[in-house]
Amino acid sequence: MTAMIRVKSLAESLRLLQANGGMVTVHPQPVPGVGIVAYGTDPEGREFGLMQMDPGAGG
Repeated sequence: MTAMIRVKSLAESLRLLQANGGMVTVHPQPVPGVGIVAYGTDPEGREFGLMQMDPGAGG
């Protein structure tokens, strides 16, 4: 199981992730009707996902 974190700005979150020693493992991918998702690891190697919701998705 991978933890998913909802963010307002995926681009800014990925920038901060990399600036603080994390790594992007899956670059942003659209999820139709939902938003945009990317995956990364923190500096200790723990994987997680980041999701920017589509404003029209109602989520």
